[in-house]
Amino acid sequence: MAEGDGLQALEREILSEAEARAGEIAAAAGERAAQVLQRAREQGASQAAHVVAEARREAARERVRSEAAAQLEARRHLLAAREAIIARVVAAARARLEGGLSPGERQEALEKALLAAAAALGGGRLTAQVAERDAPLLTPAFLERLAGRLRAQGVATELTAGQPVPINGGAVVSSDGGRIVLDNSFDARLERQAWELRNEVWQALTERVPEPELAF
Repeated sequence: MAEGDGLQALEREILSEAEARAGEIAAAAGERAAQVLQRAREQGASQAAHVVAEARREAARERVRSEAAAQLEARRHLLAAREAIIARVVAAARARLEGGLSPGERQEALEKALLAAAAALGGGRLTAQVAERDAPLLTPAFLERLAGRLRAQGVATELTAGQPVPINGGAVVSSDGGRIVLDNSFDARLERQAWELRNEVWQALTERVPEPELAF
């Protein structure tokens, strides 16, 4: 083989090997590019899924916040309605107690107030104070009759009349020279019953049961 032919053959062999190597490199590069592209697509899908999931979580959180705000507003309305009902019931009861009771009803209410207060204090020497309009009722005979009823119940009691007090009715009874006082006036009873009414009115609002009434 001539030298020129040998060189040409060697050149062709080198070129062939180079082309083959280039093909391998190109194939590897293409494979790597495909892998990178696939990873990019997967990351994009994952990122998109993450964004969607986060949006759903935020929507859920916003729904919870909205529901909580609505419940709070509803509770505020219920509380306001409860207080309005209590105020209306108490005002009606106060108006009736101030001017709607007959003399006989006022005396009966006074007797009940005195008997309950004296029994709660355990008897003894007690001072009874009433509204100025009821002061004429506290006669010695009236007080002794009440003391007799208490003694019959096992509560030894001595009742004396004190100075009138600014109440609408009922009585304020004290013992030990005024150190222990039990306010059983209409005013105090209305206040106590107003507090007791709150749970009942709340139940009435939430369960839609009839509105409660004050009992005297």
